Amino acid sequence: MTANCLTAVKIKKMKKFIVVVFLIATGYSYAQDLIILRNGDEIKAKVTEIQSGVIKYKKYTNQTGPTYSIDKSEVFMIRYESGDKDVFGTAGKQ
Repeated sequence: MTANCLTAVKIKKMKKFIVVVFLIATGYSYAQDLIILRNGDEIKAKVTEIQSGVIKYKKYTNQTGPTYSIDKSEVFMIRYESGDKDVFGTAGKQ
């Protein structure tokens, strides 16, 4: 092979590597639960427990830190990292 062919092969491999790294990085940046409040605010979190009137969570940026609580009545929806969602304030989810 000539030097130009080797360079072209290296460039193709590098492009594939960059694409894979980008896909992995974007996947991890969205791997979190999202609590959407009725006032429109969003909390990036890891939901740990849902009780009859309270939702408990840890801030996504500090999952070893304290557990926070929020009244269920303040929450419109939780979008989980799996893609599932719970909508509150509708029949059956209160």
